[in-house]
Amino acid sequence: MAQPRAPVRRPRDRKQQIVTAAARQFRQSGYHNVGMSDIADAVGITGAALYRHFGGKQELLLAAVRDAIDQLAQVCHRDVRDLDELLSAMGVLTVGRPDAGVLWERELRHLPPEVQHDLRGDLRAAVAPLRAAIGNSRPAPAEQDVDLLLWAVLAVFASTGYHSVGLESGRVRVRLVEAASALCRSVQIPGRPQPPDGVRPGPGRSGDVGRGRLLPASRREAILTAAMRLFGERGYQAVGMDEIGAAAGITGASLYHHFPGKSAILATALNRCLEAMMFDVSGAFDAAADPAQALQLILSACVRSSLEHGEAIGALLGELNSLADDDRRAIRVMQHDYLTEWSALLMRLRPELSEPEARVLVHATFTVVHALLRIPRLRSRPALDGELVALGEAVLGLGT
Repeated sequence: MAQPRAPVRRPRDRKQQIVTAAARQFRQSGYHNVGMSDIADAVGITGAALYRHFGGKQELLLAAVRDAIDQLAQVCHRDVRDLDELLSAMGVLTVGRPDAGVLWERELRHLPPEVQHDLRGDLRAAVAPLRAAIGNSRPAPAEQDVDLLLWAVLAVFASTGYHSVGLESGRVRVRLVEAASALCRSVQIPGRPQPPDGVRPGPGRSGDVGRGRLLPASRREAILTAAMRLFGERGYQAVGMDEIGAAAGITGASLYHHFPGKSAILATALNRCLEAMMFDVSGAFDAAADPAQALQLILSACVRSSLEHGEAIGALLGELNSLADDDRRAIRVMQHDYLTEWSALLMRLRPELSEPEARVLVHATFTVVHALLRIPRLRSRPALDGELVALGEAVLGLGT
């Protein structure tokens, strides 16, 4: 006679398992590309079991963001107030939980505005001790300058969620902590450092938050311009083709004469963005006398283009998962080639770095630039162009 099977007991931490799995899925694929069934499969439970814990995907996102902020608070509100120890603990957290920074940097926008407001308040409270430690490390800093450095430091650690470089986690942590420490103690911030000779910021400077809404005469270009503005403001998945057409002044089927669908618009814009960035690299090699000047020229060009075309580059960082597989692979190749030029130059200047370590620092630099541009009160700083260049130099370890 067969023995009756013992009842399967639900793990006590099942809810936390679900939140952790959801955070991982949101980081890898983006909120809109993850289904509740994907999360259930990752945990090894049925959809019905998942819904016993959470009423829907947005509720899960809220729980995941809160969990990330709670873990950050636990690190920052320990008895230790020494900046170096706080940065080291931040490194341990974000290398172990690379999804944490992506959740508050990228995925938070998918929650209702009032919820976003409350969570951002919770995030500021969570990092208040780190902010104080950064301020104490500098002579008589202005409040707004401490804010700049705080969010730059958080962006360095958040950068672990945007890439996978195949580097042992301890070495990733060491390089990130070094970069964050260099930011906090950089003698160039705050200030008004100038770009290298031959490079000057163009139009679209840091203070023009209230930019106009001019459109090109070409209908195709008008569609691209309007779409990237909308994608940057609201996210790719939240924008429909009809809205793009209305913003571009084009209605009906004529919109589809130029692009077969929304994904084609995004792919075209991102390809153009990367081609322009590679053109800047080529120009830097032509103009530079040595690797140091070449990397400074490329960094300055990156900051300039980010200030002028933040929507397109922001989409590059946040919306790649929304593309068709073939488009995504092609753009990944271009992105890899672009970052390889940065990394190769950096290794010539810092021969102690391996190629994966150089990539960690290059990714951190990109994340700092684009994270700060998403914060309106920082974007309006009159000298932000020069400050972003100096922050990038600090992260890369140039001039140290």
